[in-house]
Amino acid sequence: MAVVEPSPKQHDDAIARSRACDDVARTVTGEQTRLLYSNLLLSSVVSIVAPLLLAAASRAHVAIEHIAGWVGLMAAVSALRLALLYRWRISGIAESATSKGTERWLAAFEVGAFAGGSAWGCAAIWMYPADSVAHQVFLGFVLACIAAGGLGTLAVHLKSYMLFLVPTLLPYAARQFYEGGELQIFMGSVFTLGIGFLLVSARRFEAVTVSSLSLRHDND
Repeated sequence: MAVVEPSPKQHDDAIARSRACDDVARTVTGEQTRLLYSNLLLSSVVSIVAPLLLAAASRAHVAIEHIAGWVGLMAAVSALRLALLYRWRISGIAESATSKGTERWLAAFEVGAFAGGSAWGCAAIWMYPADSVAHQVFLGFVLACIAAGGLGTLAVHLKSYMLFLVPTLLPYAARQFYEGGELQIFMGSVFTLGIGFLLVSARRFEAVTVSSLSLRHDND
């Protein structure tokens, strides 16, 4: 069977389409990165204020050294993420969504998101009030609010949100299963289900965002 070689024009058209796709992908990634960094200040402020409220509410049921250590960890992670935001702003890279340096800044943001989620997840160890079910529920409520709030600030990029969500909620769910009480097992099950639900929602959120950014690029 004879193989039909593409004509020079078809070859050039294929290369042009490939380059156009690469440009769109680079632009979309750049815009996603810009959106992530634009929300970082708000996220960092919440990650400083919310731990203080949780610490105040838990002070009668959690050892003071645990509270101090966890609040200090949250403050340190928030400070590092704010430093990253400062570096991003003075770099000027936000002015060019197609810059090749975007991938490096996105990777740095992902590391920060994972660090932030891991710090929140440590609350299930250091801030867990073993002697008060009511305060256990309050801790879960705080973590769930943080995870749900992250949907609006991080879900423009699914990987970043996943790196934040899983280490935020999974340790609490695991701690509930470890405790073994009937209520704790139900709560752990709900949190595990919630992780899956939030990831599905984030995936759809990212798909809508990418579609919108791609259409805007095409119109430009």
